[in-house]
Amino acid sequence: MHIPAPITRSPLTAQEFAAQELHYRSTLSANPNHAETYYRFGMMKHYAGFSVDAVPLLQKAISLAPNQANYDNDLGIVFASLGNMAAATQHFKDACVKKPNYAEAHRNLGEAHIRQGDPVAAIAPLQQAVAIHPSFAAAHNSLGCAFLQVGKQATARDAFKKSLLYDANNADAKMNLITSLMGLRQYQEVVEHSIPFLRQRSSVQVAIQLATALSALGRYTDSLSVYKELYSVCPESPAVLAGLQVVYGLLKRYGEAIQLVRLALQNTPGSVTQMMEIMFAQHLHFAGEREESRILIQRLLTQPLATTSKRFLGDFTNFALLSDPSVPPTEVFKSLAAAGARLEEQAGRHPQHTNLPVASRRLRIGYVSGDFKDHPVARFFLPLLKQHDKSQFEIFAYYSSDVNDSVTAEIGAFCDHWRECTETSVSAIELASLIRSDAIDILIDLSGISANNRLDAFAHKPAPVQMTWIGMASSTGLRTIDYRICDEHTDPPGMTEQFHTEELIRLPGQAAPLILSEEYPDVSPLPSTQSSIFTFGSLNSTYKLNPSVAQTWSRILMAVPESRLLVCGIDSQETQLKVQALFAKFLPDLSKLSFQKSCPRHEFFGLFSQVDISLDPFPYNGGTTTMHSLMMGVPVITVAGNSSVSRSGVVLLNTAGLPQLVANSLDEYVDIAVDLAKNRSLLSDLRNSLRARIATNPQNDPAFITRNLEAAYRKCWTRWCAEQTER
Repeated sequence: MHIPAPITRSPLTAQEFAAQELHYRSTLSANPNHAETYYRFGMMKHYAGFSVDAVPLLQKAISLAPNQANYDNDLGIVFASLGNMAAATQHFKDACVKKPNYAEAHRNLGEAHIRQGDPVAAIAPLQQAVAIHPSFAAAHNSLGCAFLQVGKQATARDAFKKSLLYDANNADAKMNLITSLMGLRQYQEVVEHSIPFLRQRSSVQVAIQLATALSALGRYTDSLSVYKELYSVCPESPAVLAGLQVVYGLLKRYGEAIQLVRLALQNTPGSVTQMMEIMFAQHLHFAGEREESRILIQRLLTQPLATTSKRFLGDFTNFALLSDPSVPPTEVFKSLAAAGARLEEQAGRHPQHTNLPVASRRLRIGYVSGDFKDHPVARFFLPLLKQHDKSQFEIFAYYSSDVNDSVTAEIGAFCDHWRECTETSVSAIELASLIRSDAIDILIDLSGISANNRLDAFAHKPAPVQMTWIGMASSTGLRTIDYRICDEHTDPPGMTEQFHTEELIRLPGQAAPLILSEEYPDVSPLPSTQSSIFTFGSLNSTYKLNPSVAQTWSRILMAVPESRLLVCGIDSQETQLKVQALFAKFLPDLSKLSFQKSCPRHEFFGLFSQVDISLDPFPYNGGTTTMHSLMMGVPVITVAGNSSVSRSGVVLLNTAGLPQLVANSLDEYVDIAVDLAKNRSLLSDLRNSLRARIATNPQNDPAFITRNLEAAYRKCWTRWCAEQTER
């Protein structure tokens, strides 16, 4: 609250206070109706810490000089200091009436409304304050706070910038500006303002916002540095713990994330939130600690959960089931369908669609994803997006993540419309309403049950035709999603229909491109020609390892003399011991196992220079990792399963022109790997030709795939139009 200074505000000694009190009492004894003396006596009492005693003195001053607006303003300040905001508000109003151009009184009235939880009422007096006094920095800051509280982030940002224009050292305005920029997801500006602020003064709040912004920009290593420094200062902060855990996960440093939470559970269990425990289960799973993850999930499922936490846990539970070889596809599908039914029950009935049922018109296509960023889904999707026929299709993107990096900007540039819809900012019903208002004809989910999905909005059936594609090679479990786009390799006719609530639409050839990216380094020579050791590689996440995989790979290692297996993603001694224990049942010589920590993508590509043949895990095949292996000239051995997630290797090897590396049984898998390891000349030829073979495959051409995709859209739309005519 801004306080005018009619008298000295410096602290008084007891002797000075006594002398001033004697002076004012003597003056009033001689002149009992002197309003200014009562006013100054009251303010002296207030500044000395006796605000209760100040009230009657200021009230007496007002009764003697009722037109003195500053008396009312300062009595309002005294009442505010005592917590009597109703009385404070009334006196600020009286001051504004008595002196309409009293900028400070208007500002104080606005502040009083904010303190009473009524930012809407605060806006008008604060606007009046800055209109009267345009360079009133404190009033601009207060106005920004009011706009921030009513959700007008951009207007708030502009007000804070004006405050700083007139008072560049206003720390409160700087912090408020950073908060408004975070709300607007203007992360680069958050970084630009936060770093100099933190150089001048310490602030946990600003540091957390900086770390969050860096993470949202994809600068995970920089974000981790900030969080680590915060953790050294406030290790018990739930916000810091949660942020640090998230960044460890984004960097795939699951071992460190696990160690962090274990330590917090041991020392400060109250700092571990329910969502952190869910993420802890996720990190345990990805680190290969499948059994501990499963036990924790079961415990969490018995607890009351917030809606968002419950859905996140449910999606992750189903994701874990997809990679568990002990769970048959029928059971996985039951769980997916049950989760979908719960979402549909929560959504209730949906209104009739009003889209114009004309089969040949230009269609409005909506893509929904949390992965419009530096992510495998985006790398698959972007080449196809660039090929869309804009004369036939108007493209809307609905982005459900906070991360905004260069890939985000590139995708946005090729879309006609961009919508941001994180679950924390836009509810399912709000997103469904937005999609309906955009009159989307065909809505496509690109996430499946993976992180940041908006299947909750799809349950409301906001578009007449809804599909799922790319994000997950499985059903969503939603009957409100009409189709899943796939191909004959991942879903041969008659094999996987029973595991889907959606109808399968198979594109000719393949459903997504195997991309040649300029980021790949040059292909290295075959490593076994330069060493006596032959190296098989498993550069996939360790959660895809299981006893059957360990047994099969052990058979290969024992059949190939002087061979080893390079396993990636081993970020802790604990994880390494778990993997060794998994193989110990089948592999007599554990020295054949070599371990590598998770690493950035450019370093990850370099690991393929050590690998002669990659081994695809099962039943959850590699996807992006298999693509990287092939693009680095390293052939992959896979086994074809009987579910979509167990057949990713089939489509990728067919794209690479290597169907002979697809096994139909584990015995055949072993035979193919052993025979290929013996043929070093063939391996060298493959290493030198794979990248060109993939790049020249006409079925891998993004334009070819996009035309097939658009034909599928038109076919499904035509079917819907025909159904409307029949009604």
